[in-house]
Amino acid sequence: MKENGFPIKFFATYLVFYAVQAVYNGFTNLYLHDIGFSQAQIGLAVSIATAALLLIQPFWGLVSDRAKHKNTILKILLAASAVVVLLYPLSHKYWVLFCVTALFSAVYSPISPLQDNLTLEHLEGGRWDFGQIRLGGSLAYALSMLIMGWALRDNYSGIFYIVSIGLAVCFVMTSLLPPVTGHRREGHRAPIRSIFASQAMLCLIFYNLVYTLCSSFYYNFYPIYFQSIGATSGNIGTLMFASAIAEVPFLFFASKLVKRFGIPVMITFSGLITSVRWLLLFLLKDPTLIIVTNLLHGLGFVVVNYCLAVYINTSVPKELRATGQTMMAMLATIFSRLIFGYIGGIAADRLGVNNLMLFSAVLMICGTAVFALWFRAINRRAAALPPAEGTV
Repeated sequence: MKENGFPIKFFATYLVFYAVQAVYNGFTNLYLHDIGFSQAQIGLAVSIATAALLLIQPFWGLVSDRAKHKNTILKILLAASAVVVLLYPLSHKYWVLFCVTALFSAVYSPISPLQDNLTLEHLEGGRWDFGQIRLGGSLAYALSMLIMGWALRDNYSGIFYIVSIGLAVCFVMTSLLPPVTGHRREGHRAPIRSIFASQAMLCLIFYNLVYTLCSSFYYNFYPIYFQSIGATSGNIGTLMFASAIAEVPFLFFASKLVKRFGIPVMITFSGLITSVRWLLLFLLKDPTLIIVTNLLHGLGFVVVNYCLAVYINTSVPKELRATGQTMMAMLATIFSRLIFGYIGGIAADRLGVNNLMLFSAVLMICGTAVFALWFRAINRRAAALPPAEGTV
């Protein structure tokens, strides 16, 4: 029986995890840059870390789908991440940090898609929408970036202890969540290839690859560029705060907007807005205007993230939902980091991060156009056929 009251425990878990994620995502590359690594070296570390995901992330999805309780797998990953992240401050040698980054990525990166899957399955059939729970993550990310940006005062050496403590707290909170059962006892198991059976899913995967590639250039290198034009850690925290807090309005109305306009229209709109954002970041040099521009983030990443999570949860076979979430995340991450991480680092060093924003703007508008035309063709074909599972 589904609960009628607001699922506060799930909301609180998103609060803690995304507060931690803000610290790690926002300041790790700045830490590596401060201890002497070039952008190309940072990009290479990110690329190799992603290679670990190539082997590990689908495994965690399958294990979660077939576990007695999905909560157990999530707790294992949280505990492992809390321990592994403490290895970062032990050495400044590049190859040591290289290995630590790969190991941490292997246990940390699957947490977000598995957390989404756990929440979506718990909410299924109830009165509460996923966006209302995911809202906790956006609020926490925003506040964490703002507070930590000013508190760190350009000294990033303590961030890994903060991340470890936060992940440990998240482990405790996940232990208090209602159990969500896996699907290991079901007689029929759909093959993994069924995740990619529909043209709609392939189109969404294509768009996600393009979007994640452009976003990775921003997250991996733009804070370093922002610092180079006079921004302090406090300005960087405010920049990320503006991005995250801008997600809140969409998440309040996400379910209604998607029902009203549909996933293809929402994603196309987000692509156009994101293209404008990257173009403005290329043109602007004033830190205040750059921070204001980042409010456009609220109509970009969170729209794509919400639409993909909901689509997978409603269109992929039940026994492959966690696998679908992790596979989508893995494919996008491999494309953006493994293939282009090192290349992006070299490009940032030689061409400048600013020019990468212009490249991202052009790539994003082209990718969005292809997505819109592809989906239009899919809908035309679908209109001539009986309704099938996997249409949007």
